[in-house]
Amino acid sequence: MAQDKPTNIITADEFQRLSEGKTMYFSQDGFFFGAEQFYTRRRSLWQNRGEDCLDGEWYAKDDMICFEYSLETDPACWFFFENGGNYYARSEGATSSKFDIFMYNRDTKPLDCKGPDYGA
Repeated sequence: MAQDKPTNIITADEFQRLSEGKTMYFSQDGFFFGAEQFYTRRRSLWQNRGEDCLDGEWYAKDDMICFEYSLETDPACWFFFENGGNYYARSEGATSSKFDIFMYNRDTKPLDCKGPDYGA
């Protein structure tokens, strides 16, 4: 099945302006998906549902924003897009909008990460 590519894709420059110095909060199907705090130089801190935090960095790949974290896994690439003033992300390879995550809040508060396994 062909990938349903979103319209109104946000470029890397637009994503940097939207994210730098901010924390973004995401949900999927009405449930908390995760939050990401963005720093300068395309660095970030990701907090998942389990409240674990991972240092990361992002880069542009074609129309996607890709994230690499402090794990030995493949990068996670997403299309970020705007629709009617709302922001969404769709994972690379997702076949429809039912897999989208929704940015429901954006502020300047730091994430509350615990433990010695995080930090820049």
